[in-house]
Amino acid sequence: MTNVISISNFKEKEEKSLKNYLNILPFNELIIESTQTLKTIKNGDSDSALISKAIFLLEELNKRIECSSAEYSNSLNRIREKVKTKINDLNQQF
Repeated sequence: MTNVISISNFKEKEEKSLKNYLNILPFNELIIESTQTLKTIKNGDSDSALISKAIFLLEELNKRIECSSAEYSNSLNRIREKVKTKINDLNQQF
């Protein structure tokens, strides 16, 4: 019996925990977390984990806003696509 856990399993569990955390955050705290994360990325201080977090934040925001406003939902989708593009750019650098 070993105590070794695969990296992919660890990442999956980490992503699931983050999504669960974001799901229970009150809306105003979700906005604050999103704003801080996106500012960090905009300043160029980002890595793939932070960008993944930004995508999950935007997905959660989009999920909550989608029911009330298609216009805001579409805006968030465009931002999420820009963040995904940034991930691809970062991955190509390494």
